Amino acid sequence: LLPIVNASQSSSSLALSLRMIRESVRRHPPNLEMLQAGGGYRMLALLLRQKRIMDVTVLDQCFAFAVHGFVPGASDKESSKNKTAKNDPNSASALSKVATHRWVFADLD
Repeated sequence: LLPIVNASQSSSSLALSLRMIRESVRRHPPNLEMLQAGGGYRMLALLLRQKRIMDVTVLDQCFAFAVHGFVPGASDKESSKNKTAKNDPNSASALSKVATHRWVFADLD
């Protein structure tokens, strides 16, 4: 899947390719082991440096690699819900504080 990152021409296609890589290693130990032991993370970092197409969506996807439990774009969805239901105790703002405590930093090297 690294050639897809290399072929990306825009920040949205780069973010989508990063999401594809992340989903392909999620709960699939052989893919994860190849990415970790085979120098895949180093190659991915090199490709990202060469691309020089960084924006918020790409950084969110990169952050999701390092932080287990982080879902890119979830805070955007929650903030739009907060505008409609500010005083509701069952709103997303009350739940988001709980969900952020479930993040775990992962060692990528």
